[in-house]
Amino acid sequence: MERNIEVLLTIYTRLANSNIGVNAIFGANRMDRLNWRTGAYTDGGLVVPEMYVLTNTKNAAIVWDNKSSKRINSVYGNVTLDYKRTVYLDITARNDWSSTLPAKNRSYFYPSVNLSFLASELTPLKTLSWLSLAKLRLGIAQAGNDPVPYSLRNL
Repeated sequence: MERNIEVLLTIYTRLANSNIGVNAIFGANRMDRLNWRTGAYTDGGLVVPEMYVLTNTKNAAIVWDNKSSKRINSVYGNVTLDYKRTVYLDITARNDWSSTLPAKNRSYFYPSVNLSFLASELTPLKTLSWLSLAKLRLGIAQAGNDPVPYSLRNL
């Protein structure tokens, strides 16, 4: 079972008396995940052939029952600035706090920055009927992740 609660704020505007546009999204998310896994199999074969029940095993049946839970709280944002709808600067940031990490180190941050140029918006290239989009993009990003529940504990 997974439950997500999300809040978003979106802003779009063109700055007054300028060629600059701003598109921003800010949000927060809370994800709760709960897993149940139950299973069993016979050990040593069946006592009575073709009677497939766990009590019909020569040795005690192997049984397991696992339950795990995980919570991630997140805040994130994305700001896109454009100049004349031709040059774009995208800046994103996200911070997660995961219940599967040690209490002192639950937080992890991952940002990205992208710069793109739509060459097809230049007047000389707009006249080319065979060209619908020409874009140059440079970007750098960092990704974050957390471990599965209980994988950091010593048994």
